[in-house]
Parts: sequence; C-alpha cells; structure tokens
Amino acid sequence: MILSMKAQGLIFAFVCLLGFGFGFLYDFIRLFEGIFERLPLVRSAADFIYWVFASAAVFYFLLGINYGEVRLYMVLGFMGGMTCYYLTLSSSVMNVFAAVLKVVKKGLIRILKPFYIIGNILKLWLKKTLSRVL
Repeated sequence: MILSMKAQGLIFAFVCLLGFGFGFLYDFIRLFEGIFERLPLVRSAADFIYWVFASAAVFYFLLGINYGEVRLYMVLGFMGGMTCYYLTLSSSVMNVFAAVLKVVKKGLIRILKPFYIIGNILKLWLKKTLSRVL
C-alpha cells in the first residue's frame, strides 16, 4: 500500500502520541511496582500485563491505520514518543503520583486507625481471657 507523505506524517504523529501515552502508563505501572517492591512475582506480572496490553494496542492501531504494515518510521515514532515523555514529563508525573499516593496513604491510615485500635483491644482481651481459662 502506497501512502502519501501527508498520511505517513499523520501516522508518525499518532504513533508518537501513542508512545507518549504508553510512557505515561508505564510510569503508573512503575508506581504500582514500587508499592509491591518486595513481591517480585507481582512486579513481573505487572510488567507482563503492561507489555501484552501495549503490544495488543499497537497491533490494533497499526491494523486499523495501516492494514498491519509495520514500517521503520512507526517503530521509531513509538520509541521516540516514549523517550520524549521520559525526558520531559516522567519525573514530574512520578512526583505527582507519589504525592497523591502519600495523601491516599494518610487518609487510609486515618480511616483504618480506629479498627487497628479496636483489634488491639480485642487481642489483649482475648489474651487475658484465654490466660485465665487455660
């Protein structure tokens, strides 16, 4: 299939945007992996799911736009979009994600603290009751 230069330029721009978006999504995955850093199986599963999703999305995109033909400028555009994202916005986005996660964590601690206290009281009560019985 022969495409005009204008069509190739538009495809290149869309592939760059797709790479940029997947760079953003990968930052989200990195944040998720950071939460579960002590569980390598979870980290591996998250990477696997990300790459399966990314591959399927790129395949579907190329199938719909260019009948599945993969050209070098498309691969370079995708990689260039991801690289551009990492060089420009990645650190800022990760800082925002970390700040939001910190606020959510503080909120969860405030919500769950009464349950933690009640659980400790019940544990002490059970321990005292069981020591009397046994």
